[in-house]
Amino acid sequence: MQRVPTEFLEAYRDYDREITIKKTRIGCFIGIVLVPLFTVLDYTHHSYHERALEFLYARLLCSLLMALLYPLLSTKFGRKYYRLQGVILLFLPTATIGWMLWTDDRGAASTYYAGLNLVLMVLAVVLDWTFWQSLVSVLLVLVVYLACTFHSVPHVDRGLYINNLFFLVSTGVAIVTGAFFHSKVRVSEFVYRSRLDRSTRELAETNQKLLELDQVKNRFFANISHELRTPLTLLLAPMETLIHRFKLEPPARDLLATMQANGMRLLKLINDLLELVRLESGRMEVKHEALAVAEFVKGLISAARQMAEDKGQQLLSRVDPAVGNVMADRDKLEKIVLNLVFNALKFTPSGGKVEVCVEKQANDLVLSVSDTGVGIAAKNLPYVFDRFWQADNSSKRKFQGVGIGLALVKELAELQKGKVSVQSEEGKGTVFTIRLPYESAESVASAPILANGQRSADSAKSGETVSSQEWLSNLYRRAEFFP
Repeated sequence: MQRVPTEFLEAYRDYDREITIKKTRIGCFIGIVLVPLFTVLDYTHHSYHERALEFLYARLLCSLLMALLYPLLSTKFGRKYYRLQGVILLFLPTATIGWMLWTDDRGAASTYYAGLNLVLMVLAVVLDWTFWQSLVSVLLVLVVYLACTFHSVPHVDRGLYINNLFFLVSTGVAIVTGAFFHSKVRVSEFVYRSRLDRSTRELAETNQKLLELDQVKNRFFANISHELRTPLTLLLAPMETLIHRFKLEPPARDLLATMQANGMRLLKLINDLLELVRLESGRMEVKHEALAVAEFVKGLISAARQMAEDKGQQLLSRVDPAVGNVMADRDKLEKIVLNLVFNALKFTPSGGKVEVCVEKQANDLVLSVSDTGVGIAAKNLPYVFDRFWQADNSSKRKFQGVGIGLALVKELAELQKGKVSVQSEEGKGTVFTIRLPYESAESVASAPILANGQRSADSAKSGETVSSQEWLSNLYRRAEFFP
């Protein structure tokens, strides 16, 4: 039999013991029930009718002894010598049949020989023991048959005797051979299953560690983002005060404007990181509100048009009147549109065109942003929505970025039970498509969005005091409009 690796040896012994004891119990039950039932054949066969009662006593004694073995298998002694008890179990009906053959005048020609074949069949099909246990049991059956029929050999047909012996030997050889190979298979299956279970446990432990590391990473990103955002807002506040309240010379004002623009871009990056952390932790909720789509898109395009004009690009929008008013999360939809528009403007050369289209298709609100830019290689299309992915990873790449925008677009769309797709051809342009569930809304009044990213309703009047929380909220919104 295949040698079990040392690391699995004890486990296999315990496993094999439980399986063997369970099958031995099944064999006990079968023997207890079937052995007395064969008395029916004793009464129906004219040759054994007179001895039917005598044979019944022998069968009942056999069943009684097997019944005693059944509870013994559950004891400490039984579990220690379970293989020996299995052989004894097989010996009991074998000995009973052997006694019948010995007392039968026909001996080797007796039809009770078939009972030994039935015993061997139970050994093969039900008990399914190891090679050595099967070999000992088969030899025991053959020895009993030879010993109990030897005295009658001179008085019976030699051909019949050889025929019976041949079938018993053949059946025994088949059983022992099957046990040999099945034992190897059972050991191999146990080893493979044990290794698989161990690998599964190790994988589960590794997965748990990865989840913990992921949580640590998220906490780190959240903490570091908050720590970065706080001093950044404290820098932007006095910078805006200098720009708006003091009359500065154009060179100084231009320098401050550049500093402000880059500070706002950094603030947008930090805010996007925090958005991803909130998405991953499951703490972000969808807040539906009535939204006039045409005015909403018009306001966003107006806010982004300055950048397009600076680059000599056309920025267009088209909203199907059938769209009307919808229930949507304004802030999340705004992030999606702005990220896609600024991404398109970044990769579209001077003289190119970027177009935002919104339409209703069946039960979907379909928003697409198309451009005539550089396009995306087919090999890179599967990765464009991956976090922190860049098609060009070199330090001298032409288009800067950290690969957050499109990943955020995808996750925000999926959070709203939508989906995002992309079609592109190098040198011809790209089309990003967002599909969201369409939910109609009553007529709403939507405040237009100004070029600096403020909604007019949110703008503070001259001289009006604005709370720090309102100022921060307004600052974070305006950061979205700095590509």
